[in-house]
Amino acid sequence: MYLIHSIRAFVHRVHPTNRRKRIFYICLFLCLPTFITLGSWLEITFVGKNVSFQVPAEITFALDLSGVNSENIYIKKSKDDLNGVRVSKSQKEFKATYAFPGYYKAQLIADNELLKVNDVFVKSFGWVATLNKSGTIEYLNKSDIKCDAMIGLSADKLKEIESQITAPTLTFHYFDQINPVSGLDFTLETRLRSTFNSYGAPCKRIKLEIVGTNSTFLIPLSISACSVEGPILIAGQEFYPTQIDLRSLQTDYSQWQKVKMEVNGGLAKFYIADKHKLTLPVRASIGQIVGFRYHFEGAGEVDFVKLTDTREVIYAAPF
Repeated sequence: MYLIHSIRAFVHRVHPTNRRKRIFYICLFLCLPTFITLGSWLEITFVGKNVSFQVPAEITFALDLSGVNSENIYIKKSKDDLNGVRVSKSQKEFKATYAFPGYYKAQLIADNELLKVNDVFVKSFGWVATLNKSGTIEYLNKSDIKCDAMIGLSADKLKEIESQITAPTLTFHYFDQINPVSGLDFTLETRLRSTFNSYGAPCKRIKLEIVGTNSTFLIPLSISACSVEGPILIAGQEFYPTQIDLRSLQTDYSQWQKVKMEVNGGLAKFYIADKHKLTLPVRASIGQIVGFRYHFEGAGEVDFVKLTDTREVIYAAPF
């Protein structure tokens, strides 16, 4: 309030009689702090400089935070990073480790305000597999994986994990060469099955994830006797079993099952064994499709992956 009275007094002295000019100068002074803030943001540097050629990947961000008028500065590795890491204003570098291949949006935040976003693409360089054992990540070697007519675990590795009390989560990742295709207009066809035969994972749950530059599709699957472990995620929008009937996507996933997802015209249609099972609205775009993840409770196999747009095949798995 004191500042406004001071501005009015100054403008009145400069233009005591011209009301229109007085209004112009008052608006100019009131907008000046915004111009200064925006100008200082343009001086901020927040850029990922390099990517290691294997996971876990270490990304180094070059920083110049001299234009940030705050000491409460944080960097979040992705949109899912709830807390972030505090950095000092004088810091010139920040190193972040990404456990999995994928597409991430690192965020620079000051005083709970988003200043800049940096896209980070951690490539898989082909198909890679990880095991998550209660938060401990194991990166599987080629000897642990069979990848001829399909991708799955070797017999020895499968026997090893089936002897464990708690079922791990096996994930196959692909974040590599995919020609540009819109997340609003595509078809994904795949065949998969659960191969885990242990009391540790009776429901044989599977999650199929299609990752874009903005968000993802995440489709939960399981056998018919189990409750659905939702929600299904459609471009950032969650649909829970209490809202829609996800049981239509349940079937015997101990056998090979063909799963198809069609997205166009603002709708996502799901098919199991070529039979239409579910339709959901798509209210936003996931951006350009950049990769896939197959999450198996225990273990599983995939022998077919084909991504198409309205005209041609964009990606077909080599196995």
